[in-house]
Amino acid sequence: TLTSLEPLVVALGRPRALARVVEARHRLGERLGAWSNARFEHEQLEVERKLRAGDLQGAFQGAKVLLERAEVAGDAYPDADYDRAVAHVLLGRVLKEGGQAEAALLLQQEARRRFEAVEIRRPGCRAARMAAVCITERADALAAAGRLDEAVAAYDEAIKLDDAAGRRRDVAAGKFQLGTV
Repeated sequence: TLTSLEPLVVALGRPRALARVVEARHRLGERLGAWSNARFEHEQLEVERKLRAGDLQGAFQGAKVLLERAEVAGDAYPDADYDRAVAHVLLGRVLKEGGQAEAALLLQQEARRRFEAVEIRRPGCRAARMAAVCITERADALAAAGRLDEAVAAYDEAIKLDDAAGRRRDVAAGKFQLGTV
């Protein structure tokens, strides 16, 4: 799908190919009907694209609207609860990147709580991994806010959870991030 293709093209560093993929996603996005996982992912990618491009205001507006729409829609489709947690993570990331690390902390905490609840309801649905991602996002925000001791503790917690789950790549990434504090 185009939502899967876009991050791959970003990683390849091919701007013209990325522009074509984004254009195709936009054309298809215009055809999406009611609120759904496909519409959520379309809007999520748009926020992430704006964030990568340095359009913090656009990313903030998009992330805020995405969270609002997801909350209003409730459980309109299967796994909507997971998407609502993702929307919290994304808005928190945008706020942190925009210099509002303290505001991001509450969103990351709420996202973690939601992912943990999703994992309890549907074990094995990747929500446990996302809960650990939320801890890392929170650690990033704590570091950005200058709360370094708390950031170290949060990175340690995420690394322990990832290690216990056998997520070696996430452990390595967490140790790298810990080394930057």
